[in-house]
Amino acid sequence: MASNEYNESEKVVQAPQAATNGNGASQERNGSGAAQTAPPTSSAPTSPGSADGDAKRNNKPVVLIILIILVALGGMWGAKYFHYNQNHAVTDDAYVAGDLINVSPIISGTLVQLYVEEGDQVKAGQIVARLDDSGPKAAYQQALAQWKAAESQIPQAQTNLTYTTQTTADQIAQAEAALAAQNAKVQQESTKTHQIRQTTLSQLAQSQAQAQAAQQQVQTAKAQYATSLAAVRTAQAAASAVRQAVVAAQANATRAHRDQVRYASLYGPNGTIGAVTSQQYDAAVAADQAAAAQLAQAQEQARQAQEAVSQAQSQADATKAGIEAAQSQADAALSGVHVARAGLLQVPVQQGSVNSNIQSARQNVAQLSAAQAGSQQIKLRQQMIETLQAQALASQRIVEQTKVTLDDTVIRAPSDGVVVKKGANVGDALSPGQTMFTMTRGSGVWVSANFKETQVQHMHPGQRVDVEVDAYPGIVYRGEVKSINEASGNATALLPADNATGNFTKVVQRIPVKIRLIPQEKGNKDHLATEADIERLRQGMSVNAAVDIENP
Repeated sequence: MASNEYNESEKVVQAPQAATNGNGASQERNGSGAAQTAPPTSSAPTSPGSADGDAKRNNKPVVLIILIILVALGGMWGAKYFHYNQNHAVTDDAYVAGDLINVSPIISGTLVQLYVEEGDQVKAGQIVARLDDSGPKAAYQQALAQWKAAESQIPQAQTNLTYTTQTTADQIAQAEAALAAQNAKVQQESTKTHQIRQTTLSQLAQSQAQAQAAQQQVQTAKAQYATSLAAVRTAQAAASAVRQAVVAAQANATRAHRDQVRYASLYGPNGTIGAVTSQQYDAAVAADQAAAAQLAQAQEQARQAQEAVSQAQSQADATKAGIEAAQSQADAALSGVHVARAGLLQVPVQQGSVNSNIQSARQNVAQLSAAQAGSQQIKLRQQMIETLQAQALASQRIVEQTKVTLDDTVIRAPSDGVVVKKGANVGDALSPGQTMFTMTRGSGVWVSANFKETQVQHMHPGQRVDVEVDAYPGIVYRGEVKSINEASGNATALLPADNATGNFTKVVQRIPVKIRLIPQEKGNKDHLATEADIERLRQGMSVNAAVDIENP
């Protein structure tokens, strides 16, 4: 075995350097291993003891052969040991390791019951101890009562919130409906007022324009009438002048006719009398004819002048009638202006109705604001419910916390295992974290071996390991390298060596290596450890470990 070979390598095989024969002479061995006998210093007489000396000399070859065999065996063992050490990393700084759990209370209390003793097997969740629960139980009952009291206030607050919400919603709906109706009425009245104002202003503007146009027509008609009167007067003056011309022409024609008659009587029939000359007679006749023509022309002019007077008078009469018609139209337009102005007086009345509706709408707005103020009450009630719910939740959390504290008075095993050490007794006042007992965590164990840093060069996880436990000699536990720690034991020590002080001493460091034990089948020919052998291991047992670094 590895450990046996390692222990045997430390034995020193010393061959006898000299032997004494029966005569007391020293013997030395030659290079072939045969003993050489030194010559005696003096001759001795033959005596009865010489027979014993001869017997001893006869036994020397047997001893020599035995020594040769021993040396050969030692050489073979040394060669085997040398080869083994070249291919294996061996250490006796190893022990059986496993998980240990210190079971301790979470809360302070007096230990009133402890159900386990050292060596007891426990299961996960098994009750192993109890603390005095009188205080936690009272706190739990008080917290439970406070929680129920807080919960009982929430339904009434929710009922009040529902009632306030419904009432406020109805009031807001009514106020909004009234406000909407009033706003519609205000809008309708405002539209009507605007239409009346616009219509009246349009009628007023139209009437004023018509009145102004009619007045202008009156003025135009008056101007035309004045012009017509002037034309009548002008025509009358012209007719009077023409009549005077007719009178003058009539007088001139009468005179010329009388002269022609008188000249005719003086001239006689066929010019026989001879009182006047033919020339004079002809001149009188011509003058009579010219005067008659002038009279006829004057009469024609008088007739035309009279017609012009009649036409001017007719035009003047027509113009006068136009004045009256235009004046009638102007009076009608002015009446329309007065009517339109009277209609404008209805606008302030209608605006007053609008203002009244606006005032009513403002009152509806105030009612809506008052109804909406109930929303603040709803928010307050909601906040109250939230506060009550928060208080109930806080009380529930206190109940849960006190329940946890009450449950913590019952201490249960955290896992399956065996109690290895008891650290408290019934009646002890325990604090959180104070160990009551120490137990193993399950039954799984492994080997923690600390190899020299010079041995881990060719070591890696998965390599085979042979383990011998001092408690069970003759049984080889087969395992494999599970992991190689990233730090040496000194690096993780509570007080690591400070090599920066100047007092540096180089020491070969140890690297922790975790070795997983692999159970073998029963009845294996190499008598390797089985599952039952592994279950017999106890944490802290000393072991020898040899890692096969030759094979991966």
